Amino acid sequence: MPVYGRLGDPGTDAGTATSAHDFFREIGATLDTSGVGAVFTHRLTDQLATASVAPPPGAVGDTRSPTPALVHSLPDNVQDAVILSCQHALTPVFRYLVPVVVPGLVPTLLPEKELADGNGNGNDVDSDATPDQPAEAMTGN
Repeated sequence: MPVYGRLGDPGTDAGTATSAHDFFREIGATLDTSGVGAVFTHRLTDQLATASVAPPPGAVGDTRSPTPALVHSLPDNVQDAVILSCQHALTPVFRYLVPVVVPGLVPTLLPEKELADGNGNGNDVDSDATPDQPAEAMTGN
């Protein structure tokens, strides 16, 4: 995709086109990750609140950062409730991502562009140049 976007730019702007592409790609990834995390966290909180099982007092350690080891240390009925809550909270998130993924696939349907032969500034490398004879000598520059 970065190559496709740079083909329309002059060769002198290749660095700018690449950095702009990478910048917007990183911004998009950050926003998408934070959005998915927010939706998942909200749904998980709702799912856990509706779970009818509560762990016995003192059975849970630090719940600010639940780990698999913490979940496995819970009683079986609480463990099942937590696992099902995670499953029910995460599965719909993937359905919410479909409207984001489909437009992202549209560029794969675009026609292919020819790759440039040089950097576009008129000093293109001559294919007849040898290591002993620089390209400038072949073109007369």
